[in-house]
Amino acid sequence: MRTENLKTVGGTNVRYADLAAGILPNGSAVYATILTYPFTAYGEVLPAAQQPNILARVSSFENPISSTALTVAQSALDDAEKPDLLVRFLSAMLTANMYLNNIQNQECATKAIQKQLNITSETAVLEYVASTNLTSGEISPGMNFTVNQAGLDNIIAVREEFRGFSVPADFDFAAATAPGTGKLIDYSLRDEAVLMLREELLSAGC
Repeated sequence: MRTENLKTVGGTNVRYADLAAGILPNGSAVYATILTYPFTAYGEVLPAAQQPNILARVSSFENPISSTALTVAQSALDDAEKPDLLVRFLSAMLTANMYLNNIQNQECATKAIQKQLNITSETAVLEYVASTNLTSGEISPGMNFTVNQAGLDNIIAVREEFRGFSVPADFDFAAATAPGTGKLIDYSLRDEAVLMLREELLSAGC
């Protein structure tokens, strides 16, 4: 596919809706798009005549990949009351991540996914498989939300190839994505959340 035929549309939910409809709001035909969780499984349970064809999986060409990020606005960090809430939120997310990664919780996790997304049990099973995929799922492999630098580099390379950035030609992505306090990747709150979770687990005898 030639890059001039690619169009920037929006979030995954918008792209999925346009793909299912086969047309953009401006009347342009839609032939393909890239989907991530939870939309990866939606098409698999459509009637056979409506199911989109899976041309390829990104992970077959770029592996590892990073597709999920927890982002915080600078204004929230500057608010004296917000950092504590953010740490508690991250700690809760880490707890959920650990729960989802435990195979013993598969049945309960699948039911929770079904309820949250308001989907059939059949689709929920597919969503569980997608979310726990170690290559492209929602689970943090290290269980601590550390950015996969190799995966991030691969995503940057792919986006650059298909004109996915509006930055100067000499923009230094390596410097921009190097972790550090006050930088794009800042582990300060993450580290506090990990410590909080460890203390809670120890106090609970886990």
